[in-house]
Amino acid sequence: NMDHSKMGDAPMADHAPMKIPAISQLGKDGKSVMLMPKRALGAGKYMVSWSAAGADMHKMSGSFSFTVK
Repeated sequence: NMDHSKMGDAPMADHAPMKIPAISQLGKDGKSVMLMPKRALGAGKYMVSWSAAGADMHKMSGSFSFTVK
């Protein structure tokens, strides 16, 4: 497990983007990563922005959103 200081920027309707403390775990396949927030997320819509580099140092990035009810 690697301790990361942020999970991503999480904009909310009336809130500026913020960093969410999370712990990451490399998947058994060695190609995936799971992030677990250090504390429960409050209800609302979140957007995760991510970036990574492949073995050939090719940079990749993306984002996705989800809602906590």
